[in-house]
Amino acid sequence: MVQLDPALRAIVTVCILVFSAKVLGELFSRIKIPSVLGELFAGVLLGPYAFGSVIAINGSSLIQINDIVLAFGEIGGILILFVAGLEMTFTDFRRVGSSGFTIGTLGVVVPFVMGYVFSLLLGFSLEASLVIAAQSLRWRCKSLNGAEQLRQRP
Repeated sequence: MVQLDPALRAIVTVCILVFSAKVLGELFSRIKIPSVLGELFAGVLLGPYAFGSVIAINGSSLIQINDIVLAFGEIGGILILFVAGLEMTFTDFRRVGSSGFTIGTLGVVVPFVMGYVFSLLLGFSLEASLVIAAQSLRWRCKSLNGAEQLRQRP
């Protein structure tokens, strides 16, 4: 049985996850469901705790989460939040006024705190809880963006 180099294994894992997320995201958007739900579903299906660990190639599981894959995931989460911030101009921000600021702030703080607290209650470490809380914001932004795109379709 041949073992892959950890860097090559990480690249294979990320490619499989991204490809499956894009395919399921596109399928979900075609049936008028936000694509982020399809991407999440792909991650759940092919994650290391579901079919990703059941399907084996050369005696090792298809999906193996190592430090390199975790680093890719963290960088991806940071980039998604950065891009979401770039899409809104300061003029847009000022146009909605104080009520928009309050709702926007609560819309970020409340899910972050809830994700953090529930993750800690479920026994995750401090770092894992912070990552889960940050990802909850990413999912919310992408689902709102997907809902907006569905509303704008002719």
